[in-house]
Order: sequence, then structure tokens, then C-alpha cells
Amino acid sequence: MQLAQFKPANLTIGQKGWILIAIPLGFEILITASLWFMFQQAENKAVQLSHSRDIILKLGHLSSSLLEASGSMLTFAYTSRPGLVQASRVSEDSCLKSMDILMKLAQENDRDIGEYTKLKQAVDGAIQLLRKYEQKDDNVGMLANVGALRQQLQEVHKNFKAIVQHISDIERQIELQENDADQQLKANIQALLLCFVIASVIISALLARFFSSNIASRLNKIEENSRRIGFRAELPEPLLGDDELAKLDRSLHQASDDLAAAESKKQLMIAMISHDLRSPLLSLQGTLALLLAGSCGVIPEKAQTRVQKAERSLERLIAMITDFLDLEKFSASDAVLNLQLTQTNLQKIFDESNLAVESLANDRSIEIICTGGETEFICDLNLMIRLLTNLLSNAIKFSEPNSKVEVGSGYEKDGAFITVTDHGAGIDAKSIDSLFEPFFQTKEGASKDNSSGLGLAVCREIARKHQGEITVRSKIGVGTVFRIIIPNATNLMASTSSDSATKLNISKN
Repeated sequence: MQLAQFKPANLTIGQKGWILIAIPLGFEILITASLWFMFQQAENKAVQLSHSRDIILKLGHLSSSLLEASGSMLTFAYTSRPGLVQASRVSEDSCLKSMDILMKLAQENDRDIGEYTKLKQAVDGAIQLLRKYEQKDDNVGMLANVGALRQQLQEVHKNFKAIVQHISDIERQIELQENDADQQLKANIQALLLCFVIASVIISALLARFFSSNIASRLNKIEENSRRIGFRAELPEPLLGDDELAKLDRSLHQASDDLAAAESKKQLMIAMISHDLRSPLLSLQGTLALLLAGSCGVIPEKAQTRVQKAERSLERLIAMITDFLDLEKFSASDAVLNLQLTQTNLQKIFDESNLAVESLANDRSIEIICTGGETEFICDLNLMIRLLTNLLSNAIKFSEPNSKVEVGSGYEKDGAFITVTDHGAGIDAKSIDSLFEPFFQTKEGASKDNSSGLGLAVCREIARKHQGEITVRSKIGVGTVFRIIIPNATNLMASTSSDSATKLNISKN
């Protein structure tokens, strides 16, 4: 199997989870097995140490019992009291029991059986010697009896003591070795536990880095792609690999492609509507204008009034269709709309916009004042004229007759701004949050016979196309201020180029 197949991108989330479980679990099993082996060693050493102490203790009991038996027999040799023989026999039995235990311990713990055999022979010889003097011999003098027994016991005890001392020395050496080994084992266990803690931290950190960085970076790309789909921007290359995240990213790319195809069809449909619906309406509007102009003869006054109403209704319908189609075009993918960026100033934008609303302002005796006309902008001139025209038209409609509408501009940190201020009735706070939504109208707006509820939505989309924003401040009975923020050329080009969407053509005007 190729090494490339083990890349994180080729592992499913389930496989990564099993790896996160298996590696620490295997490490813990290894550590547990090592600790179990060390504890087994410690237990064996503890048993060996216990046996050495038992052997030394039994050797002491054996020596004490043999001395007691010898003392009882010597006393009997002096006094001839029968009870001393019984006491000697009890001590002798204790010696034999201790000797049996010692032989068993020696066999169980792989001791030198030859030494213990010599010890048993010495004990058996001593007991035989003691029992030889249990019966009093009247033909031999008391002192002669005692002297012979004492001399023989001294020889026996000398041999016995040498054997016991030798075995005791061996067991004490074993005890010292086991103590040293036990201390070393404890040190090894402490070192192993310390290594276990350090290794656990390192393994956890490596696993976290190995998986979290890979998963986090891929999730960030998916999140970015989701955001780009929301903005209808082009997506980068799909993630590589066969895991769930790669499949999810491929699904996002497929959804983006499907959305782009649907967007293209929608724009085609809008173009068809724009041609097939607006063209007949414009033709009808022209016909009504000819009728009013008398080109087809003089029409009765009553009919003329109805034709005028029809013309106004038709004009309103054409304006609504135009706003709707423009809103759809502006809110579509940036790839559909090519911004023709131009370096211009507020005065030029204002002059064109003012020309479009001049007759409306004159009808209501409203004066439009422009300040800051020298402020420079990088924008699509036609779209910006459309935006300002919509705002001026709204300001004129909602201003009191014989009032003023003020247009201003200036610079701020990241670009330039335009403000449009009227001194009308103002907008209530509840309506401001929905003011830029399509077809939303305030109570005052609904009363206007030529208001479609799309103008401010179009303004917002034009500002967004320039990577800017539009905000509003209003106070009932005082007036309303709209503020449009347009970033400078550097920010606008960097933002649009990062989305790889909007095509820029910059010219000097």
C-alpha cells in the first residue's frame, strides 16, 4: 500500500477517531504491562526477602531449642530429676519441627540443600547424643557423666554453630541483595511513571497537532466556501482526499455550480422579461403621449383626463418593473455585473442626478444644495448616479414644500462618503430596520402613488457592489440622513480581486 494513502485527508473522521483511541490505548497497555512485570518482580523479591527472614528466624528458634535441650540434659546429669528428661524431649521435638520447616523453605526457594542436610545431620547427632544420656548409669560417676556429656555437646554445638552461622550469612547476604534490588525496582517504577506522564503529554500534543490542525484548516476552507456561496463568489479548488470533509466540500462546489447555472437561467429570464414586458409598455406609453399631444386628433376632456391617469399609472408600472429588474441584476452574482470603475468627484455625480430630479424638485419648490463637490471617488459612475438619484427622489417626495435637501461628502479612514439630508417628517424607529428590504414601505411611502418600495433596496445593492454600505439616521419631525460609504480604490480592488468575481475597468474622468 502506498504511503500517500495514509495522509490525514485520506482518513475518514471515524478512522481518525479510532487512531486517537488506539495509539494512547496501545501506549497505556504497554505501560500497564511494564508496571505489572515490575510489580511481579517486586512481589517475588518481597517473597524471597520474607523467606530469608523466616529462615533466619527459624535458625534462631532451632539454636534456642537445641540449647534448651542440652541445658535440660546437663541439669539432669547433675540432679537426676526425671522432669528434665521430658523438658529435653519437648525441646528436641521443637528442634525437629524447626528443622523440617527449614528443609521445606530451602527446597521451595532453591537454597543449597547440602548445607541444610549438614545442619539436619548435626541436629540429629545432637539429639541422639542427648537421648543417649537420658538413662542414668550407676556404674559411671556423676562428674564423669557430666564431663563426657559436656565435652561431646561442645563438639556438637561447635559444628552446629558453624553450619548455622554459614547459612545465616548466606541468608543475610540474600536479604541485603533483595533490599537493594527492591530499592532499585522502586526507582525504576518512579522513572517509568515519570516517562509515562511525559510521553502521554507528547503523544497527546502530537496527535492533537496531527489531526486538529488538519481538520481545522479544512473546516475553515469549507466555512469560507459556504460564505462565498452566500455572496455568490467563485470557489477555489475542491479539497483533496476521501474523508467526509472533502466530500462535503465537493457537495458545496456542486451546489455552487448548480446555483450558478440557476442564476444564469434566471438572468436570461430577466433579460427576456425586460425585453418582452418593458418594450410593449414603453410603446404603449408613447402612444398615450401622442394621444395627449393631439397627434391623433382632439380627444374629449373627460377622455383626456383618463388618458393622463393611465399614463401616470403606466409610468409607475414601468418604474416598478425597472427597479425590480435592476434589483435582480444588482443582487445577482458579481460575475453577472461588470463594474466600470471611474475616478470622479461628487459634483459630477450630483449634476447628473440633480438633472434627473430637477422637475420633481421644482414642482414641490424644494431647493437641492451640494457641498463638498471636490471629493474624489472610485466608482461606477452610472450606478452611483442611479443611487444618488433614488435618494434625492425619496428626499424630495418626503420633504415639505419650500424646504431644502442637502447633499454633502467627505473622507474617512478607509474611503469617502456621501450624505443626503432632508427635513421631512422623519422615519419611526420600528421601520428603520426594514427600510432597505424589497417592497417595504413606511406609512408615508405607501401613501405616495408612485412609490414601489424597491428604490432603497436598489441603493443598498449598488453600495454593496462597491464593497460599501448605506446607513440611515432619522428623527420624527426633524428629518432623515442617508449616508453612503464607498471604500477607496485600493480596498475596493483588493476586495473584489480576492473574490475573483467582479471585473474592474478603471478610467480617469
